[in-house]
Amino acid sequence: MEHLTQQMINQEPPGVRLDAWVQEHVMTVPPLFAYTQIGGARVDYPEGHIVHDKQVALSDRVLAEKVPNYSTDIANAWKVVETMNSRGWPFCIRLSREGKVIAETGAADCDAGSFYNDGNCYETVPEAICKAALLGMAEEGKSD
Repeated sequence: MEHLTQQMINQEPPGVRLDAWVQEHVMTVPPLFAYTQIGGARVDYPEGHIVHDKQVALSDRVLAEKVPNYSTDIANAWKVVETMNSRGWPFCIRLSREGKVIAETGAADCDAGSFYNDGNCYETVPEAICKAALLGMAEEGKSD
């Protein structure tokens, strides 16, 4: 898993790479790899799975799984909010005086002081949601 910094997250424009980070760090969907056994049976393993049977890996290829457009589609971005809420992380989304989007999230309680906010504002709600979730997860990782 790639270690993300606040600077990396804030500088990444909405798109494929930001979506992949959200999938990996927030939605926790591991990439799958397919292996074909000598007998022809197909077995799928999550990335990093150690296979002790040497007969397993004749060929390996990444299964084509489309990563949702979390950072550009509000319906997919809202799944990020729902995922964070299911972990006890409330979300706050608001507009700045300049009309930019601010999204904040934080662990456990709804006390406004617990929200992680790096002070950045974004152009769209999906981008703000994705970056707030990634920044919150990165900050939470520092305290572990």
